[in-house]
Amino acid sequence: MTGTIALKVEGIADLQEKFALLKAGTQKAVLRRALREAGEVVRAEAERLAPYDNASEGPHLKDNIIARVRITGEVQEATVGFDKKVYHGQFQELGTDRHAPQPFLRPALDTKQGEAIERIADVLMEQVDKAVRRKRSRKDG
Repeated sequence: MTGTIALKVEGIADLQEKFALLKAGTQKAVLRRALREAGEVVRAEAERLAPYDNASEGPHLKDNIIARVRITGEVQEATVGFDKKVYHGQFQELGTDRHAPQPFLRPALDTKQGEAIERIADVLMEQVDKAVRRKRSRKDG
């Protein structure tokens, strides 16, 4: 399951200016942290919504939902899914001809995407300001 959320953010000229002052490695670290925290918002909700089979000894889907961050070139993304050891998660999410779907990933994204986007914005602003202050204090010191 892949999807993209398009987002228009207004009033970020100051943030963009400050971000441009940072070295590429710092920019990447700031983006990684923002995406990781946003992914965690959705991951926690998916974990809460995932079905749990008390009769099974495991591994349990609910205990193996993961968030990953990928930053390569023009691609910056956070993905939420499940560990390979719980491959049956795809059958829970989408269903089969013998099993009705019990979606948990898509509903997690649907209910938490606003909060995740806010988290990205908050972390970016916080981390960029912090990095700029650190950079300026090195110049002054």
